[in-house]
Amino acid sequence: MMLNFYGIRLVNQTTGEVTLATHWRTAFTNLNSNPHNLMRITRIIKCLGELGLERYQAPLVGLLLDQAFRERRLSAACRKSCGDFWIYLVKDSESRQHFQSLIMDKLYLPEDDVSSHRRKTER
Repeated sequence: MMLNFYGIRLVNQTTGEVTLATHWRTAFTNLNSNPHNLMRITRIIKCLGELGLERYQAPLVGLLLDQAFRERRLSAACRKSCGDFWIYLVKDSESRQHFQSLIMDKLYLPEDDVSSHRRKTER
């Protein structure tokens, strides 16, 4: 599965819970060095929703948000993809709203990024 390529492993097939794989450092270095892989993640998240596998979307996006914003292990480009694309692909509205509130409550975005994010979500 592609999760392994990104340093992530599936913990529970029923809930979609994911965690970092043992080789996450190497995988994150690759991801940070090759931002074209961010588009692949976008397509994976979108496909999960389109193929009826929505239960996998929120856990994956949640892990990526935590690694990008709280842990700061992923690049600025990854943070931008999280805030601009990935959270909006999550079909579960409760999870999507939770992710949006994290961004809007400034838990994740620096002050200068919040104003541009607000303008985008207010359209």
